[in-house]
Amino acid sequence: MVYVIVRTKVKDYGSWRSVFNELAESRKAHGEKSSQVFQSVQNPNDITILFEWESSEKSQQYMQSDELKAARERGGAIGEPVVHVLNKI
Repeated sequence: MVYVIVRTKVKDYGSWRSVFNELAESRKAHGEKSSQVFQSVQNPNDITILFEWESSEKSQQYMQSDELKAARERGGAIGEPVVHVLNKI
């Protein structure tokens, strides 16, 4: 298993969360095993997501997909996310 940590800023958490939830089945079809969403205490529009993914290849394919790019735009993402792909040891 691979873990992916994504940190992103959004215009409005509620709008972003709706789009994130819409993509749940698509993420699973692309190899996501689980996800957890965290908000910064100081800024609720500063989001960190911890994913568990089947493989780094599948996670990278999804993270670079046109579907996700369009969803980030619809959800009001600001700038590019910071993404860390990690192996559990």
